[in-house]
Amino acid sequence: MINDTFTDPCLASAEELTRAFAQGRLSPVEATQAALARAEAINPRLNAFTIIDHDGARAAAEASAQRWRDSAALSPIDGVTMTVKDLVLCGLDIRYGSA
Repeated sequence: MINDTFTDPCLASAEELTRAFAQGRLSPVEATQAALARAEAINPRLNAFTIIDHDGARAAAEASAQRWRDSAALSPIDGVTMTVKDLVLCGLDIRYGSA
């Protein structure tokens, strides 16, 4: 069941997020800021991330937000935050899961 009254973007589904993006109730920038804050908050305990690309994430979110405003989203999940295994990143240090 879709809950369009979520208060924490980090707990919303991709469908909930993109519906909110399309309706202008939430922007990819806001969702990304929430995801970055959550990652920073939990990473000291979980050690899940070796690199968090704040600048790249924010730039991608801003570009996505503009596309949503222009009704030109690249895909149905444009702007939904995700994590990527560092073995496949281009342009960032590859640490193979090690800090």
